[in-house]
Amino acid sequence: MCLTFIAALLAASAVSAVLAGPAAAQLPPPLDAALSAQARDVRPSSLHFQLETDGEGVTVRVDLAGEDVSYTLLEPLESDLTEAEREMWDGFLDPEDDAFREPSGDEEASRSVEFLGPLNLRDVVGSQAALAREANGLLIYSFTPLGFPGAQGEDRSLMAMVEHLQGEIAVDPARGEPAWLRLYSADSFKPHMAVRINAFSMRQTFTHEAAVGGPRLARVEMTVNGSAAFQAFDQSMQMAVSNMVFDGGTAQPGDLGEGAESP
Repeated sequence: MCLTFIAALLAASAVSAVLAGPAAAQLPPPLDAALSAQARDVRPSSLHFQLETDGEGVTVRVDLAGEDVSYTLLEPLESDLTEAEREMWDGFLDPEDDAFREPSGDEEASRSVEFLGPLNLRDVVGSQAALAREANGLLIYSFTPLGFPGAQGEDRSLMAMVEHLQGEIAVDPARGEPAWLRLYSADSFKPHMAVRINAFSMRQTFTHEAAVGGPRLARVEMTVNGSAAFQAFDQSMQMAVSNMVFDGGTAQPGDLGEGAESP
């Protein structure tokens, strides 16, 4: 297991938001309702995006209002970037690495933001879950994950991970929306003959976005500890999306309104 593979895991979860899927049998009603929460396809004009790996990271303003996506480094100062942070910042400027710009030829897709794109969380939770506990006003359900958030079923490396994980999903019953999703390993396991994972945890945190009338992804946090090819690794990564600004023309009546800014 290398940093590239961990980054792929994080990227798979980061491109997901919470949208409805077909109703599934046997789910408790509050969870079933939360997985059916609808969010409108409304694009922000700008947002702040934070990327951090092992304590080093950058915060970038992403401007989506123009024909081309543009980026502004907010933190740290460019002159203070470490080697790892420089690599992250260069990734934003590389068209081949750009998560906010779709391949050319699809003008509408080039304006899209995958953080507001569809993901069927039912594919992760499946049709069976049980209430494990209540905490801080949230209903927390346990389940056996059937997939990895944002990943395609044919991705064997991710599916090899999922087979060894347990899942929890928290529901805000007042809003009828997911609050967070967590996948984790209870025991050491080997997803590949040359890799041993001693501990793994991935958590997605969601927030209610008034401008889209539903939940959106706010943060993804991932930690992994293990060894590969006789070399130990202990890595942590996180991504966060904040300060989404929606132009007055994109907001719907009763939402945030002109120039609205999200959490």
